[in-house]
Amino acid sequence: MGSEPGVNICSPGATSGTTVNVLAAGTDLNPTVYMELWVDGVREAGFGSTNTMRTTLNLTPGAHKFVFYAIDAAGIKFSKWGDRDCAITEAAAGWRSRKIRPKHG
Repeated sequence: MGSEPGVNICSPGATSGTTVNVLAAGTDLNPTVYMELWVDGVREAGFGSTNTMRTTLNLTPGAHKFVFYAIDAAGIKFSKWGDRDCAITEAAAGWRSRKIRPKHG
């Protein structure tokens, strides 16, 4: 996985079968302490005390919106999201990301 701060996603690609293998990692100068995955507005997975997420989802055929979150030890939240089509297998890029700073004071 890359070293750029944020969420690095290895799987799924732009399209996959209805059984979706998910592999992602949070990277930052501070240790990542929590990873979370939302699909179509529903929280599907959350992993504490780790910087990696490895899980398998069974989804219906068609387009789905994936949103990954990583939170580091300083409370900085990173997200990466994208639409994926669960019908055929083909790896591709197309994720968008942002850094969400915690509110202080």
